[in-house]
Amino acid sequence: DVIVASYADTMERKIGTLSYDMIVRDEASYDISRVEENGLCDFVTDAYRAIGGTQTALLTSGSVRNNLEAGDVTYNSILNILPYSNDVVTAKVTGQMILDALEFGVSKLPDISAGFPQVSGITFHVNKEIPSSVTVDEKNQFVSVDGERRVTDVKIGEEALDPEKE
Repeated sequence: DVIVASYADTMERKIGTLSYDMIVRDEASYDISRVEENGLCDFVTDAYRAIGGTQTALLTSGSVRNNLEAGDVTYNSILNILPYSNDVVTAKVTGQMILDALEFGVSKLPDISAGFPQVSGITFHVNKEIPSSVTVDEKNQFVSVDGERRVTDVKIGEEALDPEKE
């Protein structure tokens, strides 16, 4: 309690204003971010991309845990939507690695998944009618895609994804 009280002024300091609610959970507490793109996750991935100075950013939807309500935004507001100490990590990756990450991320659709990819700098289409052909190991880690891909039309910015390009 003493430690929390010592940070109260900082945590309640206004850092911005939001004119509308940004949600990951709807009125029934259904987490929409785990099945589709949404504005709050877009905001977070855009911020990560800006901080990282990268062309793209990927974030698992399970990282964003609460809605950000209209009104004053404080440090505490941000900690409530991002309660885990996730680090922004940058890396050079190939287009193929991005394609595989997206494919793995949508493999559970139409079921909800905290691994659903929220992205910045990337656009793509998903055909949920195609059964997932992602293969995983005994720890549920990605191994390969062994059939038709659900993810198509991937673009980095305005450019079509090149699987060989970093």
